[in-house]
Amino acid sequence: MKRLTTTNEDTMTSESITLKKDMYIIRLVYLVAFVDMTTASMVVTVLASYLKDVAGLSASTAGVVSSLYGVVQFFSSPIAGAEFDRRGFGTVMSFCLFACFFAYSLLAVDFWIFLIVSRLLAGCFKHTQNLSKTMVGALSNEEQKLVAFGRLNSMGNLAFIFAPSLAGWLAAKFGYSFVFVLVAIGFGLNALIVYLNFPLMPSPVSDAPKISRKSIGINNNALSTSSSNPIRKLITHFQEVDWTSQWDLMMIRFLQSFVILLYRANFNWLMSDKYEVGPAAIGYLTSIQGVVAFFSSFYANNVIQLWSTQTTRVLVHCCFLLTVALVGMRLAPSFLIYGLFLGLLNCASSWLRVITIDLTTQRCVVDDIGAVLGVAASVIAISRAICPAVGGVLHDFDRESPTVMCAVVSGVTVLIAQFASVKNQRLYAIRR
Repeated sequence: MKRLTTTNEDTMTSESITLKKDMYIIRLVYLVAFVDMTTASMVVTVLASYLKDVAGLSASTAGVVSSLYGVVQFFSSPIAGAEFDRRGFGTVMSFCLFACFFAYSLLAVDFWIFLIVSRLLAGCFKHTQNLSKTMVGALSNEEQKLVAFGRLNSMGNLAFIFAPSLAGWLAAKFGYSFVFVLVAIGFGLNALIVYLNFPLMPSPVSDAPKISRKSIGINNNALSTSSSNPIRKLITHFQEVDWTSQWDLMMIRFLQSFVILLYRANFNWLMSDKYEVGPAAIGYLTSIQGVVAFFSSFYANNVIQLWSTQTTRVLVHCCFLLTVALVGMRLAPSFLIYGLFLGLLNCASSWLRVITIDLTTQRCVVDDIGAVLGVAASVIAISRAICPAVGGVLHDFDRESPTVMCAVVSGVTVLIAQFASVKNQRLYAIRR
């Protein structure tokens, strides 16, 4: 009896140590995500103005240049997610961040070839947020995932509170090159944080209790033979995903990202053309959006649990709120009313990101989280590839037309979300 008691105490102590270690790792991932979004939001704030004012590009041409990033992300995201499953967070993340340090350093040089190369390199290696989501998803249990994803998302929104204002002010006072140098330094510091803290930590996916690939009919030999060819590797990663259970969530993530990215691609131009707002004021407005999005994400679990016990029902309601916000922004008679609907847009989009990630991880086995979220990021990259170009063309046609397009697409998302809600109820009924 005494030996049994000692064994139970040792087991509880071991579980406590593991839990504390996991929480420490998750908090480090939060820090990495925060630094990454701080630097990324600085680029997002000034890049459109840089392409228009310094490079002298029209809205449509600037959109095409911005689309390069998304095109490359489409091919690189699944590979990065799968490499996470194989090599671990520290190895893949530190390599990607050092590559981003070099990529964004090139933006500081005012030469169009370096601009193109920089966007291509960033598209290849800028996977910080997706890898962070994968790490958090692998270390969190089912009850804590909503909280963990919400807080991870809030770290990015926290960066958007001050970084856009800082970037706009620095660009106006010291020039765009100064901002890009600071961004590169930020990526370098983040790479050092990862390299110094994570290199000895194995992939959490490789150690976690899981359903093996063999048990679900995936041939590991087939995966290894295709790894030498990037195109075949990409196709293999797409084939790994159980599209029967994931297609509706993937479609929602694609359409939602299309709506938000198209709105953001047009935001700076709309503010300057319609409301005659400069880069510094745009930065301040973006920071206000960051405040709203931060609190929406940080307390997403509380809001969702209070809203409904069925997460998919909240998914439908958030898609509807997103549509209402976009219609309101289009019909807003004043800048104040526009700002109120803009706040609603940020709340709905923040909750949607948390819910879709949570549902996606629920529907896949543990050892495929990296690959599935990598494919999901690749799906979002399609939106990232087409939205800048589409937004530029629509803006040249009419400055309000991108908002109309966003509202229509968001309405379609409501219908798919309703289907996903019914489907999720059936899946849980079968499991019970």
